[in-house]
Amino acid sequence: MNLRETTSPSNRSNGIRSKTRDHTVQRGNRTAIRQRQWHIVFILALTLLPLVKAQSDLCREADQLVHQAVDKGSAGDVETAWRYLTRAVELCPDNAAALGNLGFLHAISNQHVVAKQLLMRALISNATLMEPWVNLGNILKDEQETILDADLRNWSTVWRLYRTAYRLNPRQVDITANMAGLYAMERDWEHTARLASQSLSVEFTEEAFCALMKAADNTCQWRHPHRNVAMLHRLLEANVKRALANPGTFGKHRM
Repeated sequence: MNLRETTSPSNRSNGIRSKTRDHTVQRGNRTAIRQRQWHIVFILALTLLPLVKAQSDLCREADQLVHQAVDKGSAGDVETAWRYLTRAVELCPDNAAALGNLGFLHAISNQHVVAKQLLMRALISNATLMEPWVNLGNILKDEQETILDADLRNWSTVWRLYRTAYRLNPRQVDITANMAGLYAMERDWEHTARLASQSLSVEFTEEAFCALMKAADNTCQWRHPHRNVAMLHRLLEANVKRALANPGTFGKHRM
């Protein structure tokens, strides 16, 4: 005779109720855990909110210092501008404008190591700013020019920095003039003339003017089927007349 376990209806019902109670307890536990988690998040938010507000206030103060520094620097008070920008970076370490302008001051003071660090920090904070790309390119350009053996110079990084700046603002005077100078170094006279003329149409700079003169002079002797000597002469003549009509312009421009 085979023995088998039998379960009465009442036992089965008790089992179902037991499982239902277990699920209810589990749901209740999960709800309690979620409530505790939200409670912790809420407490953290209340704790951090004053800190975030305080940092925001510091960055607004840093922005004001940057504007004041630019005004002071434009007026020739570099020392005060330097002090304001240093304080701005202390208040808001990721302020791209403060980092970029302070990097520029270090660059023109020949402190290239610190300048490159500040400019790269500015680009990490805000890669859409054009000026740090130009100034970083200028530093690397100067470093390449100190290498006596021309064959050892590497202009690829300088070109990448300048072209990035050019894409951000194709009518900015410094970048168009600098790119014209680089094209002149590579004896690409057609591009030299185009960039130099574009730069001079915005503002006179010595670098763009000299690049255009080099392009005109060399293209006259340059045996290339696509050269346009007449166009270069017209550009040169027009810009010479404008330069003579604006004496002292070169000396006023910050190179």
